[in-house]
Amino acid sequence: MFGPLRILAISALCALPVAGLAQDQSTTAEEPPAADGNDPSVTGLSMGATDGELQVGQTYIAEEHGAWQMRCVKSEEGKDPCQLYQLLSDDEGNSVAEFSIFNLPEGQEAAAGATVVTPLETLLTADLRLQVDAGKARRYP
Repeated sequence: MFGPLRILAISALCALPVAGLAQDQSTTAEEPPAADGNDPSVTGLSMGATDGELQVGQTYIAEEHGAWQMRCVKSEEGKDPCQLYQLLSDDEGNSVAEFSIFNLPEGQEAAAGATVVTPLETLLTADLRLQVDAGKARRYP
């Protein structure tokens, strides 16, 4: 239907408006940002941070307890939410699962929740069994 020359011509015509648009944007880039939501201070665009400075939403390790890490997320309010985290490995050092424990809101039936993450294609036909110290193991589907 379309010969190679016709496809090349159509491609060239489609590229012209894009090239013109790119040229128009470069000529207006020196203008101050408009107050229509394109101002970086309004849109939340990161303007960078110095090394070691935490930004809101950034994860950091507050403490380490053996194989567990207390991972927190920097918040604006200053009360950073945290959770206990452990990366589980097999005998060869390959990562096989991530385990996180986090607080639940007051008044819930349980005081804490947990998230277990495994790689794709992991066969998960058996229940998950958890045991804390000398306590009885509990099964979870």
